[in-house]
Amino acid sequence: MNAAETLTAAQAAGVRLGLDGTDLLIESDREPPPELLDELRRDKPEILALLRTRDTGEVSRQATTTQSPNLYGLTLAELEEAAGEDWPAVRDDPAVLEALAHAVITRRQRERGERPPHWTAHCECAGCGPVYLWPGSPARVLGCPWCFNRAEDRPIPRPVSVTCGACCHFRRIEHPHLGHCAVGEPEAITGLWDTDRRGCARWLPLQQNTGDQAHGD
Repeated sequence: MNAAETLTAAQAAGVRLGLDGTDLLIESDREPPPELLDELRRDKPEILALLRTRDTGEVSRQATTTQSPNLYGLTLAELEEAAGEDWPAVRDDPAVLEALAHAVITRRQRERGERPPHWTAHCECAGCGPVYLWPGSPARVLGCPWCFNRAEDRPIPRPVSVTCGACCHFRRIEHPHLGHCAVGEPEAITGLWDTDRRGCARWLPLQQNTGDQAHGD
């Protein structure tokens, strides 16, 4: 159901819709069906645009949009929380709502240690090592969004295979090449070979750990 169909359903249910400044005014002689209220919340940006067009005769950019913004499965309440005090300025703009939803989903994927699908560039972060970033990113950066994962001990997907010997979590034993993983990554009974390449989302560059220890001392 699109915004126009939601308006029709509201009229059929005896619900009167109007503009209250920048907000949606809902009036009814009886409690509207819960599913109708859900649809009004979902389509609110476009409904507001349609009402403005009806009341003023102006055709706004929102009103010419034939489809609702793609909110990537997020609710307006979640977007309002993400927008904070800026919510009144963005809630009626479908383009901004879609951009905000996309940013929230991207952040959640990054926090889970998942590569956002549109992050396809292979870059080198001074703190994180090889990482995925968005196309057009510099080949080398001093910091990146994955630095938050590093600080919070969250996984970081890698665009290339890495070696345990170059990882700050590698703990050598009395052998020139063998050691164990301090964060419990899978390994053979004998341990990990320092120069073997593997995929590891918990890998962190050795020099970062050295620097942290130096500052801690």
